[in-house]
Amino acid sequence: MFHSPKSYFVKAISPEVSSKFITAKAWMSANLLEDFQYPWGEGVPPKTHFRALHTANTFYFQFEVEDHDLYAEVVENEQMEVAESDRVELFFCQDEQLDPYYCLEMDYLGRLLSNSAKFHRQMDYNWYWPDGFHFQSEQTTTGFIVKGAISKASLSALGLLKNNEMRVGIFRGQYSNKPNQAVRWISWIDPKTPQPDFHVPSAFGILKLL
Repeated sequence: MFHSPKSYFVKAISPEVSSKFITAKAWMSANLLEDFQYPWGEGVPPKTHFRALHTANTFYFQFEVEDHDLYAEVVENEQMEVAESDRVELFFCQDEQLDPYYCLEMDYLGRLLSNSAKFHRQMDYNWYWPDGFHFQSEQTTTGFIVKGAISKASLSALGLLKNNEMRVGIFRGQYSNKPNQAVRWISWIDPKTPQPDFHVPSAFGILKLL
């Protein structure tokens, strides 16, 4: 049986959304998820706010991140550089077997690292989300915002949306421009692993679509 220590409730909004993304006013109705932590470190992490909403056809998400020390690796400006940059992440799995699961890692420059995977860390970086996924990033005076939209048709086709529930991991990689500063990992759920690892069943919670 899949064990989830936490759930987040995704409110429904009017289906009359005419663009890829929804307005700031609409986001005011969403439940705020701010229960993030450093699972493998001490202290209180900088603000990480997550919100989600849905319509009949689309799942919407938004991250609002506080970060006064933004860092991105830019050499070839290709997708694997996202793995060494300040970013937010959504992982989706069908069940506790993580066979398969899907990862969307989005940095503050608007770059995407996507992959499908099998437990444990068997990654396919040539995989991309099917049609129906859009996102954008924007820098702010205090950090950055990432917002996106995923079609329910694509979520259902991947076996991720079942009975109005999804198993999702919500994470953040916090990098620094300071020399010899290790990345700090931020998560909604503490996976209870001895070393940093989001690629385990215990890192996922439940998103319930109301």
